[in-house]
Amino acid sequence: MKTKLLSNQIKKYLGQEELNNPKVLALIDAVNNSYGHYEKDRELLEKAMDLSSNELNEANTKLRLESEDNKIAIERLKVSLQILQEDEPENQRLKVENLSINDLAEIIQAETARRKIAEQKYKANVANLERSNKELDQFAYVVSHDLKAPLRAIASLAEWIEEDLEEKLTPESKSNLELLRGRVLRMESLIHGILAYSKAGKVTGDLKLVNVNKLINDIIDSLNPAPHIKITVDENLPTIETEETKLYQVLGNLISNSIKYNDKAKGTINVKYLDLEGVCQFSVEDNGPGIEKEYHNRIFMIFQTLSARDEIESTGIGLSIVKKIVEEQGGKIWVESEPGQGAKFIFTWPAPIKIKNKSLA
Repeated sequence: MKTKLLSNQIKKYLGQEELNNPKVLALIDAVNNSYGHYEKDRELLEKAMDLSSNELNEANTKLRLESEDNKIAIERLKVSLQILQEDEPENQRLKVENLSINDLAEIIQAETARRKIAEQKYKANVANLERSNKELDQFAYVVSHDLKAPLRAIASLAEWIEEDLEEKLTPESKSNLELLRGRVLRMESLIHGILAYSKAGKVTGDLKLVNVNKLINDIIDSLNPAPHIKITVDENLPTIETEETKLYQVLGNLISNSIKYNDKAKGTINVKYLDLEGVCQFSVEDNGPGIEKEYHNRIFMIFQTLSARDEIESTGIGLSIVKKIVEEQGGKIWVESEPGQGAKFIFTWPAPIKIKNKSLA
């Protein structure tokens, strides 16, 4: 259909003959189509212009939020990458400031894959370590079991020789036989110590309410210290929920050592306690000979003693067992001491405190 304006112009300037010319008719159709396309484009434009300002605002807000979300995502990726690189040397860490989100995602993906491989290796190492520990425990048990029998035989033979040749033995020979029996007893103590060390902290007992005052009194009664040794215990020791046997081992060993190594005519031992908000801190302090600072770490190593074994009989295993038990409980142990100033052994023991300043008689 021709537009009205176009029809009027054609009639005004062209006669009937020109209107019947095929070329003129083709031109008129082309112009008419152009008008039609123009009308359609104008209508589309008007529809586009009719979009409400609210719709435009909503679209703008959405774009802005998406942009902010992208910024937050980039910052989080940067933080994640920094955390992953914390254990890397400073000069090997990637600079994250100018990286794009795609760069960050690729780097983190690669780093995560590397960490996964490292974690798998770690798990394999843990499994190997657990297997080695089991084999070591079994070895310790077998060796100690195989050694006990011949040691008992040596001790028995020494007694029989002394009984059979009692009248013929010189004082020196008797002394040597006594020394032999002493060495056998020391070897037996070492065997028992090795077994105790291999088992320390592995046997898990039931949690129970433990009155620490009563526990320490039981320890003191069992040790039966000499009259010249005075032991004082804090009155504010709590009742806690813990494994009684393990705490008994630790406190018993520390108090026993303070008695054994005290060289004073009037020995004093003080057992004290501090409440560190859910963690108990105990200390056993004596007025003994003291320990030089260079040996503060060494004394917790297995088989380490500061005195010659001929002076004071010791396997050098007790404190290593104490350290192992305390650390497996999640605590720490250390010593504060100087030569001639006594020694103070302090350890922490994570355990819920159930009753303060009371005693379960």
